Amino acid sequence: MKKLAMLLLPLLLLGSCKTFRGQFVTHEDITLNSGKKNISIEVGQRDVKVNFKSKKKAELEIDGNKIELKFDSKLKIPSNGDFKVLASNWNQEYDLVGTSKVEVTSGPLSHDFESCVERIPYTVCNGRSCHVVYRDFYGQRHVEYRLRTTTQNITMNLVKQDHEYAGFAGYNSSSERMYEFVGMCR
Repeated sequence: MKKLAMLLLPLLLLGSCKTFRGQFVTHEDITLNSGKKNISIEVGQRDVKVNFKSKKKAELEIDGNKIELKFDSKLKIPSNGDFKVLASNWNQEYDLVGTSKVEVTSGPLSHDFESCVERIPYTVCNGRSCHVVYRDFYGQRHVEYRLRTTTQNITMNLVKQDHEYAGFAGYNSSSERMYEFVGMCR
């Protein structure tokens, strides 16, 4: 759960909806509060998904159950560093203790052609009045770019009285093109 918390906090800190996938390991049977009902999770290791829906809400998908996690105040998880959410701040019996680390890598320079649209204005006159009309021309352009990949790793533990009951380790990764050259649309 500590790993789960670590995963959840960075997403909330960034203020966007993110999904972390990873492994959830329970060392003892635990129970999590999901609003009106409690969900029991037995000892073991399983694949889970944590969706940060807002800075105050997250959803843990585990063993076919969706557990709503609500936080009393906005989560503040550092991009790189440790964090802790007290049990009383997220309506659970465990503190959430974790670590978050963001890694950014850039790939080699790539060359490619991509589709483009160029909008060209034309003046059209009818008798005494003229107006501008735009026409779209479709083509291709040469581009040079590097693929930048951002990976956020998070680990979270569910801790009660200095005893670790469960842990989560997961990641969220996204890539984007960083253009170094964009040619004309032809």
